[in-house]
Amino acid sequence: MADTFYSSADWLAVRAQALERDGSRCSVARLLGGDCSETLHVHHLKPRREYPDLALDLDNLLTTCSRHHPTLEAVRRLILVVRLDALPRCPHKHTYESGRRACEERRRRRALARRERQLASA
Repeated sequence: MADTFYSSADWLAVRAQALERDGSRCSVARLLGGDCSETLHVHHLKPRREYPDLALDLDNLLTTCSRHHPTLEAVRRLILVVRLDALPRCPHKHTYESGRRACEERRRRRALARRERQLASA
């Protein structure tokens, strides 16, 4: 089934609002400098797949150019590792809520161990 979200009237309207708010300029370039490409993207800070309720939330959108989009995504992922409380909800189906909480706690512990290894090797 094709994803029609990005061609929907609701998305196009909130995308236009994000572009206007950001002055049709790449937010990453404004913060870090550097040359931009001409193609602008409107990026979901919290991914639509994990947070469908925020898909049309203007506060969850940021304008970036196609050249800086990968940088923005890398920074977002790094912040998620640093902020272990921001790990997305467990994607598995659990019979009991206690099972989901235990699974998420294991994921947090693994993420913390990865972060500690990354910091030790840096």
